[in-house]
Amino acid sequence: MELLDAYARIQERAGLPPMRQGAPRLEHRQIIADPEQVWPAFRAGQPVRGWIQFQSHQQVFVDGLPEATDSAWGFLLAAEAVDADGGTRKLRQNGSAGWIASSYRHDENGDGLWDEVSHLLHGADGMLRYRRYWEACEGRGVVQTIACLIGIELGKATSEEEK
Repeated sequence: MELLDAYARIQERAGLPPMRQGAPRLEHRQIIADPEQVWPAFRAGQPVRGWIQFQSHQQVFVDGLPEATDSAWGFLLAAEAVDADGGTRKLRQNGSAGWIASSYRHDENGDGLWDEVSHLLHGADGMLRYRRYWEACEGRGVVQTIACLIGIELGKATSEEEK
């Protein structure tokens, strides 16, 4: 792959992290207008670990999606999760009073690059692990196109960058 070869030529000299070939493959995308349908739509993807953010509540989950039983939480605003097959589920507001629910799978033969990063988990001792995808864009160089949650590690409060 030409892009990966070009990256390898400058990686060591520039002190850049390793990258591999691959790209995200969009499997499903749904626009949701009714706030009452957002939680059921996200739950239908059977996420096993991730994070959820309601109007008045946020939490991480690692052993299956919790039940949203407290009506004081309000509506689900955003979420990211990993399903049992390692796919990524994303939910975000679309900026026009609705939500976009999408799911992605990793395509190791995809025409792009990827690396992994870890971020401190807010409010808990742990890390969020993401796979970042990059592609060549004419006039802009190689840019990050999406980051997909791939895991949560509890009890690990140091990122790779801090080691």
